[in-house]
Amino acid sequence: MIRFRMIKISIPQFAIICQKAEDSYQIETTTSMSHTEDGSAVAVDMTFSFTSSGENAIILQIRCEFGIHPEDLTTLTAENKITIPKDALDYFVAQTVGTARGVLHCKTEGTPFNGIIIPPLDVSNILQSDMIIQL
Repeated sequence: MIRFRMIKISIPQFAIICQKAEDSYQIETTTSMSHTEDGSAVAVDMTFSFTSSGENAIILQIRCEFGIHPEDLTTLTAENKITIPKDALDYFVAQTVGTARGVLHCKTEGTPFNGIIIPPLDVSNILQSDMIIQL
C-alpha cells in the first residue's frame, strides 16, 4: 500500500431540498477522479443524491484530495508515467465515503433528516483499473 494523507476536504454542494423527512430514501451515487499534473495528489469527487417518491430530498457533493508520499510516488513512476494501483484508488474512494457519512451527519444535525445515512457501499466495483498519469 502506498503512503498518503488526506490533504483537503471540500463540500461543493449540500442541499436539503424537501420540507418533510420520509421513512425511506433511494440513493444514487456518482464518482469521478482527477489528479495533479505531477501526480502527487489524487482527488475523489462523489455526489450522493437521496430521493423519496421520485422527489429529490438531499444532495451532497464532496471532494477529498489525497497527497501521495514523495518516496512512494517515485516507486510508482516508470517510463514517463505514474501508475496508481486500483487498490489504492479503492481505498481513496472508501475514505471519501466515510468522510461523506460524517459530513452528512453534521449537516443534518438537529433536523428531521439526521437519520438519513449513506449505507455500506462495495467500493471495489466503482473503479475498473489503475490510474495512469502521463508525465
